[in-house]
Amino acid sequence: MTKQMQASFVHDKRAYTIFFTATSSTYDEVEEDYFDPMLRSFKFIEQEAGIEIPVFIVTPSKVEVGEEVKIKFEAVNEADAEKTKTFHLVVIPPGTELLEEIDFKTVTLAPDEYVKIEFTFIPKETGEHTLKVEDKFWFIAVDHEKEAGIGILVKTPPEVLEGENFTATVNIDNVSELTILLFRLSYDPSVVKLNKFEKGSGIATSSWSHWYSSQYTGTVTIFAFSDPSGSPVNGSAELARLEFSVVGSAGDRSALDIHGIIGNSDMESIQAIWVDSEVTVIPSEYL
Repeated sequence: MTKQMQASFVHDKRAYTIFFTATSSTYDEVEEDYFDPMLRSFKFIEQEAGIEIPVFIVTPSKVEVGEEVKIKFEAVNEADAEKTKTFHLVVIPPGTELLEEIDFKTVTLAPDEYVKIEFTFIPKETGEHTLKVEDKFWFIAVDHEKEAGIGILVKTPPEVLEGENFTATVNIDNVSELTILLFRLSYDPSVVKLNKFEKGSGIATSSWSHWYSSQYTGTVTIFAFSDPSGSPVNGSAELARLEFSVVGSAGDRSALDIHGIIGNSDMESIQAIWVDSEVTVIPSEYL
């Protein structure tokens, strides 16, 4: 003669079932050694079910001392009852393994309710920092203050929506007598797609009629110079405009790395600091 034991548990829309068949002579032993421990494990799972983080975004991942880093995430209650949880933002500074708490927030959520949480971190020293919330973590590179030289930087929105189109511009600050421009910009083609590129407003004149470009997967190279009798660029200006579309998924990120050379009408090189940018893809419903 046999006896049967069965128990079911539903968690996070999944059903878990244990089923035992035992002879009458071994029933008590099976119940004590196998069935009861499984029931206790179900109870443990039920107690542990609670508020989780399905989306975790940190931008930017490369900053200078004193610049803000934004940590954004969604918290959702996956339990079948109201839950309360405190989220702590901690940082591991460079050269140490000690955790430093930066901020914390407490939320109370009903079943299936979610909330968007945002923390801000401002680094005070250079080096690689590790930011951590729960079991989510991210590495932040903190550089020294900008070096001397003419700044040429890629400007993009730090966050872009899934499927969104966005514009990146290449800008120069406080230059004198700029007549020659050559740069290569690289990006991750699995995250963003380059659709179009053109002269920036600062060189969209007849005197900058020489404009050459080449494009390969993940890179675009641009070479431009002004006519000998034309007007050089002085001050700050937009040198190029690039139109991208997002092809990646939420959480993906792409650096827009740029390097090149610039020169003046005497064919002399102008010292420049090339500054990259980065975009992070966020869910289309996030903002």
